[in-house]
Amino acid sequence: MTFRTLRAAATRLVPALVAALLASSAAHAQGYSMADLDALVTRREYAEAVARLKDVAPTQRSAAWDALAVKAIVGVSEAMRSDCERAYELVKELRAQFGSVATNPVLLARQVEFGVCHLKEMRSFADRRGREQMIGEVLALSPAAIVPLYGEARHVAGEERALQWIAADPDAVRANARLKTTLLERAGAAGVAPARRADIVATLKRLGWYDDWVRGATARLDELGAAFMRGNFGASTGESVAEALREAGHPNDLPVARVYVPLGLRLAPVRARARLDRVAALSPAALRQAEREMIDARPEHAFWFEGDEWEGAPWAEVRRLFPVLASTAIAECEAFRRDPARQPVHVWRSSCRWIVPGG
Repeated sequence: MTFRTLRAAATRLVPALVAALLASSAAHAQGYSMADLDALVTRREYAEAVARLKDVAPTQRSAAWDALAVKAIVGVSEAMRSDCERAYELVKELRAQFGSVATNPVLLARQVEFGVCHLKEMRSFADRRGREQMIGEVLALSPAAIVPLYGEARHVAGEERALQWIAADPDAVRANARLKTTLLERAGAAGVAPARRADIVATLKRLGWYDDWVRGATARLDELGAAFMRGNFGASTGESVAEALREAGHPNDLPVARVYVPLGLRLAPVRARARLDRVAALSPAALRQAEREMIDARPEHAFWFEGDEWEGAPWAEVRRLFPVLASTAIAECEAFRRDPARQPVHVWRSSCRWIVPGG
C-alpha cells in the first residue's frame, strides 16, 4: 500500500472517529455539565470527555471549558502516540471543530510534535510527496519547528524542501538561534554533497549568517591547526570544514595550511596522498607561513614524517612541498647522528635513518 493510500485512509478514519466521539453526546437526552467534564478529565477519561465537549453550549464555553478541552484533546492524542499520523490528524481535526482552542499553544505544539514524529516514519521514496506536504503543514503551524523538522528532513531526503521553505520566508526564521546553530554546523559537516552544501551556504547568505559561519569555521581551523602543530591530534581533522570553505569559494589558504601541513607530515604519503595534494594546491605564501608556525609551535612530541612508509616516499617531492620543514628535519637528524643525546624535536627519531641531505 502506498503512502498516499495510507494517508487517504487515515484522513478518512480520523474525522469519522471524531464524529463518532462527538455524536455520542447526542444519544443522551441529558447533556454533561462543566462539573461532569471536569470529573472526567480528573479521572483521565479523556475519550468520553472529548465526546461530551459539545454538551456545553457555545455561549457557555468559558476559559475553564477551553482548559478542559485542551486537556481532553491532549489526553486522547497521547493514547495514539504509537501512531503519529493518526494522532496528528486527530489534533488537527479537533482544533478545526473547536475554534476557541484552535490557536491554543499547547495543541499547536502537540500537533507539531506529532507531525515531526510522523516525518520520521516516512522513510521510503514513495513518501516524498507526503513528506513535502507534512513539512509545509508543520511549518505553517510553527516556523520555530524548522529546527527539529530540518533535522528529520535531512535524514529522509526532505532537506531540499526545508531549505526551500526557509528561502521562501527567511524573515520567519531569522531570529531562530537554534536553527542558526544547526545550519552553521551542517555547512561544515562531513558527508554533505557539494551541491547540497552549496544550497546550505546560499541559505546562510540569505539569512545573513554567512559571515558568522566563515568566522566560526576559520576559527575552528585555526584552533585545530594550532593543536596539530603541537602534535596533538584529536578525532576531528577539520578536513570537512576546510573543504566546505573551499567549495563556498572563500579564500582560506592559511587556515587550511595550518591543518593540512601537520596532517600531511604526520602520516605517510601512501596514506595521506590526498592531504599532500591539498598542500600542493595551497598558495606558496600560505604554505611558507604555516611552515614557520610549525617550527615556532615547538611540538610536545616529535611526529614529523612518522611511519616507516615515509622511507619509500620521493624525498625530492617532500623537500619541494616543505622546504623549510625538510631543512629543519635534516638539521635535527644530522645533529642526532653526531650526538645521540640530541634528540630530534620535530622528527620521529627512527625516521632519521633515511632523512639525509642528499636523499
